[in-house]
Parts: sequence; C-alpha cells; structure tokens
Amino acid sequence: MEKKEKNSFRKLSLHQADLLYRVINSRTLTDAAAAMHISQPAVSKQLQTLQQSLGIKLFHRQGNRLVPTAESLLLAEQVGRAHASVEVLNRLAANIRNLQHGELSICASPSIATHWLSRALAPFWDISQLDVRLNIANSVAVMDFAETGQVDLGIGVKLMDRPSAVQTELFTMYVSCLVPRHHALGRRQRLMLDDLVGYPFILGTGLEIEQIIGPHFQRGPLSRNVRCRVEMSVTACQMAKQSDCIAVVDSLAADYYTDEHYVSVPIWPRLLLPVCLVTSSTGAQSIATQTLIEHLRAVAFRESAQADQVRSPARPA
Repeated sequence: MEKKEKNSFRKLSLHQADLLYRVINSRTLTDAAAAMHISQPAVSKQLQTLQQSLGIKLFHRQGNRLVPTAESLLLAEQVGRAHASVEVLNRLAANIRNLQHGELSICASPSIATHWLSRALAPFWDISQLDVRLNIANSVAVMDFAETGQVDLGIGVKLMDRPSAVQTELFTMYVSCLVPRHHALGRRQRLMLDDLVGYPFILGTGLEIEQIIGPHFQRGPLSRNVRCRVEMSVTACQMAKQSDCIAVVDSLAADYYTDEHYVSVPIWPRLLLPVCLVTSSTGAQSIATQTLIEHLRAVAFRESAQADQVRSPARPA
C-alpha cells in the first residue's frame, strides 16, 4: 500500500520547477507572480498543488512570509542550475543568430580568392566574428568540395552542371590579356587570339581557361609563342611583368595588375567564365552561410552596377 501511494505522486513539471525557483528567489509572492506574469492567487494555488503532487512540504509560514524548507531549497538549487544552463543556451543561440559564434568553411579558385573574395569579405568582418576557413583549389575541386558538403560554400567557375550542387551565378569573368602599354598591342580595345601570333606570352592554364582556349594552343602558330604555361593567373601576371611580355589570364587577374605600365585587353569574341556560388543541395544551410551568401551577392551586384556607371571610354582599336 505504501509503495502504491509513493508511485501516485506526480513528477515535477518544468512550469512547476520554475514556479518553485521564482518563489524562493523573490521577496514576496507578488514579486514571483509578476515575474511569471500570473496573479498572486494563482501562485498560491499552484504552490499548494505542487506540494500535494510531490508529497513534500516546501514552505512554512512565519507571520506573512513563506519560509522555504530545507527540501525546497535542495530542489531549488537544482532548478537554479537548470536555469543557468538555459541562459547559456539562450546566449549561444543569440550569438549564433548575430554571427558572433560558429564556423564557416569556404573553397574558392585562386584568382577569385585573391582578387575578389579577399576584398568582398572585408566588410563581412564588421558584422561577424565567425571563424572562417578558406581553402584554395581549382574550380573542379571547388565543385567537388561544395557538392559533397566538405565546405559550406564554394566559389568557382561553372564548368558543368552537378546533380547534387546548387550553382548560383555571382558575376562573370572573361579571358583577357595583360599587355605592356608600350607594346604594339597595348593600345587595342580588344584582341583576337590570332593577334597574339608572333608575340611571346605567358599562358595562365588554370582549368577554367584551359577548357575554353586550350585547344587553340595545342598546335599551330600560337603554340610556338607560349613562353610558359602557369597553373595560376596570379603567377602568370607576375611572370609577364618580370619578362615584359603578355599574359593570357582571367579578367580579374588582368584588371588587378593593370597600372601605368600594363593594361588589360579582353579577348574577342569574349570567352566568358561564369563565377558561381556553389552549395550542396542535400544539406541545410546555416544562418552564417545564408548571411554570407546574401553579403557576397550584394557585393557582386553593387560592383557590377558601379562598373557600368564608371566604365572608361573605349580605347581606339
């Protein structure tokens, strides 16, 4: 019979635990009621129900005051620990929501990472304290990493459709030439590949460019003018400047190295290199990833609009 009565007691609910904690840590029942947004009579009634449910005397009266018993203080100590844990969770959730906690992994192709992403990320640090890891790889590897969820976000040139990847166009690069201004081709508005015949040049042979113009350099007059084939456009531009010759690279790299001595001239017809944001279609995006994507798209849109407004007058052909 005694065992049956013990089993008849109800378990403490979260609401009742909070009620006990509030009453013990408030000066009066009125204060406890205000903290819980209920009336004082409701607090008194719920306390009575709680004592009956637990089968433990929680308070005794001293005049107009409710004095907690040793048993209720023991229970309240555990509830206090639970409250502290909830506060930690609330702070963590707020930090995640406000981009003050968490990690982001990005993979980008060399030229995009060096000449665009490094600049586009700078304002992002003003609103974020995330731990960001940036990997550099060619566009095929970028797609692989993003599609399989090994990184949160990939940024590379779209070479093909991927079944498990979402590719969102960000902006467009194109194949361009970095040409010395004093060069015979330095005053041209645009160049055709055949215009390069007879002039030595450095070829940036990243997978993106190789796929588009590689066949033109396998044989014929152009192949005899290639002084060096370089995997990265950055290195190709630097080598061209050191040797005072032309570099065939992507437009981001060519524009970056334009100065009083060198000019960027596009290949015509334009050989386009569409840059895409790549995410996995099978995984959920974090708040941090979504916010970064929105930020990068806004930067790309703003820069594109600015480029249209301040586009310099065409150089004479």
